[in-house]
Amino acid sequence: MRKRMRYALAIIISSEETVALSIIILGVGGCGCAAAERIHRHHLNDIHTVAVDTARTTLDHLEVEHLLIGATVTHGNGAGGNPDLGREAARSSADDIDALFNGARQVYLLAGVGGGTGSGATPVIAQIAKERQLSVISIVTEPFDFEGAQRRVYGDDALAWLRRYSDDVYVIDNDRILTYAGIGGALSRSFELRADALAWVALSRMV
Repeated sequence: MRKRMRYALAIIISSEETVALSIIILGVGGCGCAAAERIHRHHLNDIHTVAVDTARTTLDHLEVEHLLIGATVTHGNGAGGNPDLGREAARSSADDIDALFNGARQVYLLAGVGGGTGSGATPVIAQIAKERQLSVISIVTEPFDFEGAQRRVYGDDALAWLRRYSDDVYVIDNDRILTYAGIGGALSRSFELRADALAWVALSRMV
């Protein structure tokens, strides 16, 4: 049997060819978009990576394919930390989101929950994918403790909805990331590391 490997995403079968999984990765909100950009830089075969956000400024500097959602809701200015706006934005762009899933079998959603777009839009996107009977894997980072109780409430609510529409949910503890950021510049490094962590966990689940 001749084996033709396409990175870590190939299924070897008893024939001359390899069947590759059709995977789409959606990075939602600021943290998710940063993670999507990191994955895009690896130029992996058979993976469609898209950054999704309500803030035009977040998307404008990205090389990865991106989708602005809720233009009539947020006017490209972001959800302002309000999950209700994030949900409304995703619902208003449901057709555009649904079109991203054409040809996909498995969906990976990457987001930081606790803010507006990550908490509000990601569960809606998961629901749209699940209504297509796709396999949905959600990988999220929780808010840092220093971000306050309200963001924790938003994050917990988003996780409850994601568990309803996802086959698996993986949660990354942001406060543990702080312990690896080091002393001096820890805050800025921690925000970078959480996007790295989202990308690493997503890629590790595909191996």
